[in-house]
Amino acid sequence: MIIERILTNRRHFHEYFWQIVYEWEDCLSKQLNAPLLHNLVANKWINYPWAKLVGSAASIPTTRKVALAFVMRPFIFEDNIAGKKNIIPAIIDFWLQTDTDIKAFEERYRNNPAVLISSKQAFDFLQSKHVNVNMFHWPLSLPDKYAFQTHEKKYDCVLVGRPSLVLRDWMMQYSKTHKDFTYVYNDRVSGRDRLKYVTSSGEVIGKGFSSRTAYFELLCASKVGLYSTPSIDNDKQTFNGLDSKGYDQVTPRLLEYVAAGCHVLARYPENADTEFFNLRSIVPHVDNYEEFESRMDFARNNPVDSQSYATWLSQHYTSTRGRMLESMLADL
Repeated sequence: MIIERILTNRRHFHEYFWQIVYEWEDCLSKQLNAPLLHNLVANKWINYPWAKLVGSAASIPTTRKVALAFVMRPFIFEDNIAGKKNIIPAIIDFWLQTDTDIKAFEERYRNNPAVLISSKQAFDFLQSKHVNVNMFHWPLSLPDKYAFQTHEKKYDCVLVGRPSLVLRDWMMQYSKTHKDFTYVYNDRVSGRDRLKYVTSSGEVIGKGFSSRTAYFELLCASKVGLYSTPSIDNDKQTFNGLDSKGYDQVTPRLLEYVAAGCHVLARYPENADTEFFNLRSIVPHVDNYEEFESRMDFARNNPVDSQSYATWLSQHYTSTRGRMLESMLADL
């Protein structure tokens, strides 16, 4: 089986967390020679007049060709993807755990020719439940256009996304005893998905960066990035009102930090995902403040190991995942 089309939701969803998905789609479309196809019904609440005529969004045909479709979360905005015999869903954020949810997942996806699960931890969990779905582990990746390069550094540390409260508190403690320490953090302002980036001196350097390029340039300007997997140090880490249910997969932000040439001070568990990425070979887990301070001192005064970074990252570009996908589907 080969991918002939890539189903995209870019006409419907414009939130910042979808932007990297569209970059994956662009890369894979070119690599697999699979044109983009706009999903006509990405949202079951979109009120198309002709949708009413056929009764439901799920019954509207999308394409007869074999298509790859990224799904942010199971059961959300995937009515015309789940159960389709010619569509291969790639589930980005799997969070289901209860037997009821797993049974519902099996019923919805059992007729898809294949279902790709990004988290190895979630994939192993589903296998342990003997779910009757043709599943493959297909990890998240870094778009090739962000290939590793060295950059001039302006700031000591950048705090983006949702790192653990432990790392944030250690950074603030460090700043109190190192007066020349410069850092950038994001500060939510009114309105969904709007972020303003502020330096430790109070300078606003960006407000809701308008592009992924501007966001990545900020990472490139920093010597250090703070990173944590979704559930570490948090009893209930949430995303759009849904919690991560204890899954701790490696997210693209880590890959972005490495590509930007940042030393990464991180906290993460030992699990199937961190083992797949061989995280300890490239990013140390920080256990306590004393280790944090020592590693921060080193990172502020020394460049990263460029060769190690480039070699490790070469395993996780989107084009590498494209070849992995072709191999997995070859016998279907």
